[in-house]
Amino acid sequence: MGREHDAGEPMGPIYPEHGGRMLLVDLATLCALLPRWIEQTTEHADGFHQWAMRVGEMGLNESARRIEEATMCITACNRALQAALRSLETPLMSLPTDVRHTGE
Repeated sequence: MGREHDAGEPMGPIYPEHGGRMLLVDLATLCALLPRWIEQTTEHADGFHQWAMRVGEMGLNESARRIEEATMCITACNRALQAALRSLETPLMSLPTDVRHTGE
């Protein structure tokens, strides 16, 4: 008693509060991915900052400034990703426990 699977669409039960567009497993997957993305981009920002310092020490101030600008963009990106993760906490808690931990 399920619906037919569209090849471009992940399979799983429908999350009804989102008009059937988001699947339960997709929500769990997103909740698993967001912390990983935040961690990875934080590591990149740390590396960017280190390189900006090194390039600045070489007297390449414009390059150092641009790299620091990229670091600030990543920091802003992480704030948005963290806000997205917080906004998913309530819908995630409504999922069955077995679905909450399947995201990958």
